[in-house]
Amino acid sequence: MIAKDQAAMPQEPEKTVGTAAGPPAAAFGSLQGVALSARDYLCFALVFVVALALRIVYLLQVSKSPLFDSPILDAEAHDIWARMIADGVSMFSGTAYFKAPLYPYFLAFTRMLSGDLYWAPRVAQIIMGAASCGFVYLLGREAFNRAVGLIAGLAASSYWVMIYFDTELLLEPLSIFLTLVSLWLIFRAAKSGAILTWVFAGLFMGLSAINRPNVLLIIPFIAVWILWLERRRFGFAAVRAAAWCVACALPIIPVTIRNIVEGDDFVLIASQAGPNFYIGNNPKSDGFTANLPGSRSSWTGGFSDWISMAEMETGRKMKASEVDKFFFGKSWDFILNHRGRALALTLAKVQLFFYEWEIPNDSDPQSMADIYAPWMAKLPVRSGAILALGLIGFVLALFDFKRLLPLTGFLVLYSASVIAFFVCSRFRIPMMPVAIVLAAVVPVKLYMLARDRDWRTIFGIGIFTYLAWVAIHRGMQPSIINKNAAVSHQRIGQKLGEKGQPGEEEQYKLALQMDPNCEEAESCYAYFLVRKGDLSGAIRHFQKALEINGELDVHATLAAILAQQGRWDEAINTIRAGLIHLPGYLDLKRKLAFMLATCPIDRLRDGKEAVRLAEDVAAVGEEIPETYDTLAVAYAEAGRFEEATQAVDKAMRLAEEHSNIQAVLQIREHQRLIREGKPFRQNVGVTSSP
Repeated sequence: MIAKDQAAMPQEPEKTVGTAAGPPAAAFGSLQGVALSARDYLCFALVFVVALALRIVYLLQVSKSPLFDSPILDAEAHDIWARMIADGVSMFSGTAYFKAPLYPYFLAFTRMLSGDLYWAPRVAQIIMGAASCGFVYLLGREAFNRAVGLIAGLAASSYWVMIYFDTELLLEPLSIFLTLVSLWLIFRAAKSGAILTWVFAGLFMGLSAINRPNVLLIIPFIAVWILWLERRRFGFAAVRAAAWCVACALPIIPVTIRNIVEGDDFVLIASQAGPNFYIGNNPKSDGFTANLPGSRSSWTGGFSDWISMAEMETGRKMKASEVDKFFFGKSWDFILNHRGRALALTLAKVQLFFYEWEIPNDSDPQSMADIYAPWMAKLPVRSGAILALGLIGFVLALFDFKRLLPLTGFLVLYSASVIAFFVCSRFRIPMMPVAIVLAAVVPVKLYMLARDRDWRTIFGIGIFTYLAWVAIHRGMQPSIINKNAAVSHQRIGQKLGEKGQPGEEEQYKLALQMDPNCEEAESCYAYFLVRKGDLSGAIRHFQKALEINGELDVHATLAAILAQQGRWDEAINTIRAGLIHLPGYLDLKRKLAFMLATCPIDRLRDGKEAVRLAEDVAAVGEEIPETYDTLAVAYAEAGRFEEATQAVDKAMRLAEEHSNIQAVLQIREHQRLIREGKPFRQNVGVTSSP
């Protein structure tokens, strides 16, 4: 259907594929690739300039945010990792990569070239993002024709969600660029049959895989597509399929070898798939909230808790691949033993994926744009329109199924790879440029139908487009919108406080006005009150935050404040409640052990339980001074002074090795008492737990 319609479009005097002049090429070598003309370079430049101009404007505006040079969650992890790379330090020393490594290396490279931490990578990304829009044009032109390509390129240029992510310290801009270049080269290689073009297409897809491993699904799919198209000349196709696969593997192999050598563990790229799969497939999952039950919401805290949860449940130390498999196992237990709930959850994720709403993950795109660049809301290209028209374009593309399979197959496989885990805007965005290309087919198709006065087909397409729009463009509950906006203001306030800039308290109050049940704002406001010396007010806000969400990482702080006020019963109960919600949080277990061993109130001390808790931490926790200091005071409370001496001596050695002066001073006091055969006691109203 598309192939026939392209014949009606004004064509250049060049050989085309898939037009009415002939069927799509049956063999890769039968038609040569069409060279780019001066008009194509002009269109690419137009798209690039429009895209870059909009991105520059947004970058200048969002640079005013306190989050600009103080990233959060995954962006913070990328920031830390890039700094460590620049310093020659491994973030995942002694273990396989947990996250795919390419983007942190890209971040480190831009910083080392410029010496700038936050402007340079973003400038590089908006240039790369503008180039991605140019490749949207080239992909549309290659798969269909210049009209489709130009509409798609300009749509991508002004698509506000792509503009937003191009300025975030996240891997999405790099993922989009690498994938688009690879897809464009796939079509070029399919036309020319040139092995070198297949090699370059594979290299870009392999790089994309070590940035976002979802695209691994595309590699065997394209190889099979090559063999299928050229099945009558199997040897010819096999060589090209092999070139594609080998080129894809080239960027991946060094990462795999590094994981084997460094971690003594076979992990192809990264080991985060299992925990992420469990996030989206567990009894508490809603399909979009990125929180693994029983772990903290911070990136580093969650990473630590996932490992300790797996190790405590299995009772042994585990490699990265074993933790990965552990959570895959828990996910499949849920899916197989709760089929109805799992099916309903999957259907909900399908709906969420094809939804106008930009589901936040690290930050909320909509509220951040509203705060710093309200003009972006007026841009005409929205996710709902892309998805609705893209669905119609997808159906139209099926009429040229064989030739266009790289596009339709990529959309299906990538979408499935996200839906299988959990859904959010930044996981969806890498497939949106391809959806834009298919969406751009629809207006071109309608133009040609109107010219031919085929009103019946126009009416049919219109009806299907309307139904798709209704299905996708559903209203979001105001409570969820307010919640997301409240969290954005809370994070702005938190960063203002960290920088010592004015406006922190006002941001928390604004957040709580938007959503009185915003637990993040409650907890941050509580920390603000602690700094002001209003401990009673801080306690109220901490307790309110925990009433809303018991998995917040505030139990230790609240317990310490309660202990300072002599409210030891409440302090200990607060830690116990925290461990119910966060069983993998080893530091919380360590603090409970320390309190039970050193509490100044006789009836609250429990040396036996303190020893059990401290030994649990020592069995699976890190080799740090606090672990063995806690074990020492627990043994002392239980009257096991020989073991206490061994533990406190080890704690001192670790503290001295790490040049931890504060720990040395505290451990020295504990060491003195233990050698005298005395247990350590905290003063009433004072807590000094490690």
